[in-house]
Amino acid sequence: MFDVNRFKKSVKEWIRVNADGTEMDLRDYCDEIVPPQHYQSNQWLIEQTVSWYKHILERRVEQDDSE
Repeated sequence: MFDVNRFKKSVKEWIRVNADGTEMDLRDYCDEIVPPQHYQSNQWLIEQTVSWYKHILERRVEQDDSE
């Protein structure tokens, strides 16, 4: 069974370690950590995660522009 909580923890750790990572980098990482047999049923989770990360990146740009 695919462990969603482990996925979330792994993604948070990836973001911490890869502070300059791109959306594509994160998508590639997510694709790697979701087992192939669970990929289709958890594709929504990957999409949601990448969307959330896109928001984080946009907020970083906004903060940099305001400084």
